[in-house]
Amino acid sequence: MPDPVVHFEIIGKNAQRLRSYYKDLFGWKSNTDSAVALEVSAPGNYGFIDRVSTEDGTGIPGGIGGGEEYDSHTIFYVGVQDVEAALQERKVLGVKE
Repeated sequence: MPDPVVHFEIIGKNAQRLRSYYKDLFGWKSNTDSAVALEVSAPGNYGFIDRVSTEDGTGIPGGIGGGEEYDSHTIFYVGVQDVEAALQERKVLGVKE
């Protein structure tokens, strides 16, 4: 079975605008009450998206954040059985450190 995406993050320079855009586009609601690592977003700028799921309960949690000093990017977190094995496999596939 393939490894699933378990979380995603959308990061950009104007986090409030991003949250508003995705709320208008997809109906995603978020809150900025939770703490987040500075590597991900400026304090108070990160909003965890209220989990949206299908009728069968599937759905991926995510967040939107950033700030002026954060370049725009998206991160996908993938759940693997063995983190060390996955790190070794990426080297086999040609990823350099």
